[in-house]
Amino acid sequence: MNTKNIVLSLMAAALLAAAPAAAFADSCAKPVHSACPALEAPCERPGHPAPQLSVEQAAELQKLRAEHHAALTSLRDSIAQKKLELHALAPNPNVKPDELKALTAEISDLRKQMRALGKDYRAKLEKASRRPSGLRKTIN
Repeated sequence: MNTKNIVLSLMAAALLAAAPAAAFADSCAKPVHSACPALEAPCERPGHPAPQLSVEQAAELQKLRAEHHAALTSLRDSIAQKKLELHALAPNPNVKPDELKALTAEISDLRKQMRALGKDYRAKLEKASRRPSGLRKTIN
């Protein structure tokens, strides 16, 4: 009787552990952090119908992604370097607070640049993925 309860408990735990994985299995395997899932997903999601892009538009989107990735990579590297420097200097009692404030201000400026790049990137994606005005569909 005791082993039966243990086996049933283990089966219930396995079922509960597998339930979230099954719920997310139909997510088209696309990253959540993309600018707009509709621009990358071949499937249609509620609220994000997949656009019918021409070959030129798809090539333009791929070029924009590559440029954006290159720009972000350099900014991320700079932020990582500044953070390492900040974490190395912070515990040192001989470092002046102004130096730490200057480093945090530089990190903040780099993050602002990243946000601005992201905003520009999303605007360019929207512009590049639009259909010519005669082919635009209305979505109900």
